[in-house]
Amino acid sequence: MELTISFSTILMACLGFLGVYILMPIALTFRDYLVVYCISRYIYNDEFYEDLNKSFKCKAELMTIYNKCGYVSKDEPQRCFIDGVEVSEKKYQRYSFKRLMRKTTIENMESKLRTKLNFIHWIEKYFKLDSSFAKTICKRTEDIYDSRVKEIIANGEDIIISDIT
Repeated sequence: MELTISFSTILMACLGFLGVYILMPIALTFRDYLVVYCISRYIYNDEFYEDLNKSFKCKAELMTIYNKCGYVSKDEPQRCFIDGVEVSEKKYQRYSFKRLMRKTTIENMESKLRTKLNFIHWIEKYFKLDSSFAKTICKRTEDIYDSRVKEIIANGEDIIISDIT
């Protein structure tokens, strides 16, 4: 009994091996490289990091400097207080304005940043990438926030001083 295997069968087996074990990994590696390149070029660019810095610095300022309770007394003459310290009306208005500006900045930046982060998370999940872009960003935001809080405390910017003499 003679067993014959045709040349086309051997050729198909070789091409299948070549495709599955050599060409496919090369193609997937190239695809992953392009995805990571596009992410770093078009999403995680300088503008993204500037927005990230600005947002988390504003958040740190809002939580340390502008977290004080401020109010205006109703009796005559009108007196303004920030964290129980009497201040001038001008200082109170400036404090309220800066607090509102920080809140507005955070709201504007957060939606923009959240959209980009969600898109990155979707790309990582869809392409089954083993990258940790989200973890890197979380670590960076913690560092930005912590360094700004330390800077505020070191400079004494979180202390309200009365300007009324």
